[in-house]
Order: sequence, then C-alpha cells, then structure tokens
Amino acid sequence: MRFYIAYLDEFGHDGPFVSKLDPKYKTSPVFGLGGFLIPAEEARYFSTSFFKLKSRMFQTEISHSSKKASQWEKKGSDLFKPSKITKHQEIRNSFNRLLNELYRKRNGYTFYVGTEKRKDPNYHNSTQLYQSTLREAIKRIDEFCTERDAQFILCLDYHSNRAEMVKSSAVEMFGAKRKSLIEPLFHAESDLYQTLQFADWIAAVVGKIYSYNTCPHEFAENEPFKTYFGDRIKRASLKSGVRMQKVENTAMANAFASAIAKNGK
Repeated sequence: MRFYIAYLDEFGHDGPFVSKLDPKYKTSPVFGLGGFLIPAEEARYFSTSFFKLKSRMFQTEISHSSKKASQWEKKGSDLFKPSKITKHQEIRNSFNRLLNELYRKRNGYTFYVGTEKRKDPNYHNSTQLYQSTLREAIKRIDEFCTERDAQFILCLDYHSNRAEMVKSSAVEMFGAKRKSLIEPLFHAESDLYQTLQFADWIAAVVGKIYSYNTCPHEFAENEPFKTYFGDRIKRASLKSGVRMQKVENTAMANAFASAIAKNGK
C-alpha cells in the first residue's frame, strides 16, 4: 500500500470580495487550498531538491539573514509578483523545474481546490468558507487514494484557528468515512519545512491564476501567471479546480452587459 503526504496552504483570501476598486473588500475574488501530494518515500528527496534550489536562488538574501538556510523562507506572495516573473526568467525556470521534478520524477501531483466568493459581504462567512474548502480538499484526496488503495496524511501551514480546522478534518474523516485519511490534519511552521514552503509557492501561483480567470479585467496584471504556469500546473494536478459563481455574479458579466449596451446604441 502506498502512503502519501499532502502539503497545503491557502491561496487568495478568506475575507469578502466586492471589487478591486472597493475601498474595503478588494483583496482577492477567490479562496482555496493549494499545494501538492507526494509519496512519503519521495518527500525527503524532493525536500532536499527544493532546499538546494532555494539556497542557490537566494544566496545573497540568506547570507544577510540571521536565520540558517534551512529555516529561511521566501514567501510566495513576495516571490511571485507580476513584475518579477515577467522580468526574471530564473524564477520561471526554477518553479517549472520543481514542478517537473514533483510530477515526472517523484510521482507527485499538484493539488488545489477553491471557490469564487460571493460579491455581497452580508452573505460571507470566512470560517464556513475555510471549513467547507478543507472538507472538499479531504474528500478529493481521499477519492484519489481510495482509487489506488493508498492512504494519506494532511499537513497545513500554521493557522490561528487551527483547533477548529483539526476538528473539521476529524468530522470529515470519521463522519463522512474518509477511510484513506490516517489522522486528522497536522499544522506545522512553514519556515521549518521545505515541503510546506513549496506548497506556499504553488498556492501563490494558483491564487494569481484564478484571480485572473475570475476577474480578468480587474486582475489583468496576473495574466502572465496563467501564460507561464497554468498549463504545467494543470497537467501535473489531480482532482483539482476552483468553483466559479454563475456569470451574473462576476466582473465578466458587467463587462458583457456594458458591451451589449454600447452595441445597442
């Protein structure tokens, strides 16, 4: 029986979203969990590859830090900015190299699940959104493992509401009979785990791609993420996706309606 480890982190934002121009609710139109799934026997090798690549890429920054390289972290939100990925080919090549190693050499998969958020803040519940996303993630990974007679554990980056998250995973594990999940989820400090740091990178890129997919006019600057990484992430993924709201709830609908009005004049 094969044993997998799933490393996940948040993408987007779990708070309300109205518009990028809204003075308060403007962070991201999507929320989800993203990262990767890898056979346990390959996790150490992949972790080592990530550590070596990170150490080379950020040698200067690490040398000026008080932390050891093993505990130094480059957050995906800092690394994956539109201006950086269009200007620096090394960032694109390094990320794609890690994706290739995960999928082609280590028999791992990228994974992400999320949703486009409602536009009305009055109907938004951040806790409920997080818990439903977590349950959906567990469900999809469990289905994947069940089909392969495999088992898995789930590791997430530290969360301030971690106790409730563990309870939710336990309910999903026992109540919904997710038999491939060995234990309720674990939380860990990402600066201590190279694997969680790569999950953070994947989540950051997925968040950019789907903010563009959801609101292409408002988040046009994120189009390069779809161009450079979209197909590769999708090709390496398992049972992944972001649930979109009906078109009338999206910025695209407003653009469509505006175009109709202009043509009708």
